[in-house]
Amino acid sequence: PDKKLTILYDNGEYGVGLKDAFLRELTKHGRTLVAEEAYLAGGTDFRTQLTSIIRRKADVIYLVGYYREFATILRQARELGFKGSFLSCVSFDEPALLELAGSAAEGVIFTRPAYDPGRAEPQVKRFVEAYQRRAGKLPTVFAAHAYDAINLVVKAMRDAGSPLTPLRVADRVRNITGYEGASGTTSFFADNEVQKQPQFMQVRGGVFVPFVP
Repeated sequence: PDKKLTILYDNGEYGVGLKDAFLRELTKHGRTLVAEEAYLAGGTDFRTQLTSIIRRKADVIYLVGYYREFATILRQARELGFKGSFLSCVSFDEPALLELAGSAAEGVIFTRPAYDPGRAEPQVKRFVEAYQRRAGKLPTVFAAHAYDAINLVVKAMRDAGSPLTPLRVADRVRNITGYEGASGTTSFFADNEVQKQPQFMQVRGGVFVPFVP
């Protein structure tokens, strides 16, 4: 509870959206940030933002954006002597990040939808086997999301009936609940945001593993 929290986020639509959601949840729990720092996608030098965060004696940085910038941020933070912890989001779930960041990624905790390519449900097995035949490797959570997103739109188009219009399809998508797909169960909140069961992961020994408090 006494940890000094900060956020370092990609100043694009995705990053700002997650930053705002994070702040709303902090406010609900009576917490505040000691710093908010934004960066531009594609950047390679984040030392100014990190130095500002370190000066405020931050304990935890919530890192929002995409994996290429994450890798550079993690390395530069450690080079600058940051000893605190990192939290992150689903876009951290990229194996290439571990190669790019190396040991600087160790210990990072992030959330992702509870996706497991080893699950025995028929819809998961069909997807994983088909993906492996085509790509020669296990599908990531992003591949599973893309697969489910297409199938959700197809389902909505079928349910919309005639005449088939964008508004009718959008309305059917918003009303989908409990859709069992490759990436888990999908429903939608009243504000149209996707509702999925989260899973906490951590980098330990250079690999992604379930987080154990």
